[in-house]
Amino acid sequence: MTRRCLTALVVVVAACRADAPEGAYSVRDSAGIEIVESLEGAWGPGEGWTLSAQPVVSIGREEGPQEYLLDRVQAALLLPDRRILVANGRTELRCFDSPGTYLYSVGRDGFGPGEFNWIGSVWLARDSLVVFDYGLSRVSVFSFAGEVGRTLQLGRDPLARPFELWEFADGRMLAAVLVYEGGGAGLRRERQRMVYRRLSPSGAVLDSLGVFLLWEVYSESSSLGAGAGAGVSTNAPFGRRASTNVSGNRLYYASSESYDIQVFDSAGRLERIIRRPVPNRPVTSGDIEAFKAEFLEGEAPGSWHRRIVDRLEFPETMPAYGTVAVDALGNVWVAEYSGSGRVDRTGRWTVFNPAGRMLGVVRVPRGGRVTEIGADYLMGVWRTDLDVPQVRMYRLFKR
Repeated sequence: MTRRCLTALVVVVAACRADAPEGAYSVRDSAGIEIVESLEGAWGPGEGWTLSAQPVVSIGREEGPQEYLLDRVQAALLLPDRRILVANGRTELRCFDSPGTYLYSVGRDGFGPGEFNWIGSVWLARDSLVVFDYGLSRVSVFSFAGEVGRTLQLGRDPLARPFELWEFADGRMLAAVLVYEGGGAGLRRERQRMVYRRLSPSGAVLDSLGVFLLWEVYSESSSLGAGAGAGVSTNAPFGRRASTNVSGNRLYYASSESYDIQVFDSAGRLERIIRRPVPNRPVTSGDIEAFKAEFLEGEAPGSWHRRIVDRLEFPETMPAYGTVAVDALGNVWVAEYSGSGRVDRTGRWTVFNPAGRMLGVVRVPRGGRVTEIGADYLMGVWRTDLDVPQVRMYRLFKR
């Protein structure tokens, strides 16, 4: 491991422990890193951002034509001409016009150009639409009309292929690669780790930005002999879970250990730490009982979950926050922690401006998963009363 890798890991774990400022907002320099701390929001009475009471567009029905029936939505985003692109399932892109009327589909299960195995992420790059296929470890570039352009193979080594991929504004890419560490047999709680690697526009590895914390899991493995093994895992109770965002030429990393968001330039230099110096909420006995009830819901007698539930260890505090997102203008949105998984159950998002100052809280409809935040809209996936996924876009008003 390089010295740079070791330094990055130390920063992730330890940089969040500085003393809180006396004032409600402060900016200071620490060894060339800007520390921005906020205890209170900058919005005054009558100021702030709100979402429309109802979505301006809803895509996804409980019954009807097949093209409106969604399943396992991986991504949803707005194209420059206000059409809406939905990555449905693992192998299909569906395009809808601005009112939500179906236009066409691209993709199917396969290995050829325009085919997918497991869509991981989708983003816009200049005049193109880019799709990262986790299953094939491949990048495919499409025109906004859905025509297949070039493809880029990233390599198939299972120990080195990315599980997530992003693109900087300068065309270089950032790949997250899981660090495989042997933990031995038996039940254990562990924080998995990843390496960020910078890739050239052609997919060549340029360097590593370091080792970073990923998510906390409970896993149990057993030896099958001859070096082989088998195992199962689940999200750890109130486990820390990292969020990664790339916007422009910056990387935003949030470990959820404490209320910090770290901002790196595209070369991996830590530029800024956005901090809200508040303690993590304690885990109560009621929280533990509620977790156990949900953990065992629908589990058959003798299942793995039922077998391990009484052996789970619970942390003293909750993660500092849930999901972190960066909008089109560089504002950082931080969801209040609401339990394991990516679904937002509280609907409370704290917003920081691009310079890192806390603005205030925006209320988002609960029970959804935000996929994109633009200058004047918020898009995500919610479920109907019949548990059917819907892509919804809300208008974002700013005062």
